[in-house]
Amino acid sequence: MSYADYGGRSYARGVSRDDRVDVSPLNPQTGSWTGNFHALLGEGSILVGLYKQSSVTILRDGVEVALGACLIDPDAVPDGVDLAGEWFDPDPWRESGRVASFAVDGHRIDVLWTGESNNHVHARLTLPDGTTWTGWSGFEIGAGHTREDSEVEQARVKAMEMAFGGVDPEIPAPVP
Repeated sequence: MSYADYGGRSYARGVSRDDRVDVSPLNPQTGSWTGNFHALLGEGSILVGLYKQSSVTILRDGVEVALGACLIDPDAVPDGVDLAGEWFDPDPWRESGRVASFAVDGHRIDVLWTGESNNHVHARLTLPDGTTWTGWSGFEIGAGHTREDSEVEQARVKAMEMAFGGVDPEIPAPVP
């Protein structure tokens, strides 16, 4: 299943998690929906949702965390980025090809926005215990659009390998 022309994939410890694709998690505090995501990464109090080709949402106990506030190295952001704004603009990262890294409550979130084939967003979430979740979202990819062994999906896996060492957390990320 997918939302219109967009889809995603989610992996925990390198294992595909179809139950975390095209989901709308509940806020544990209010019981209301926290949003729609093509890929949802994580377990427990910190979740990362990917939507369409650029949206990344970090949730702490169902409440959105401002990306600019949890950026690990705000001094290393691409030129022209305004971290004080309410909206986090991924375009400078996409244009520079750099990974943006965030930290929330001992969880590390690494995100790569790519510009090929109508843009995609790739993410890795590392929990404090070392458990790794990976996934991606974008136009005409993921569950409901393509099989995991298709050329399109394998291109996403290759992007994950180049950025994060793949979807399997046992493979170390390459040194840039």
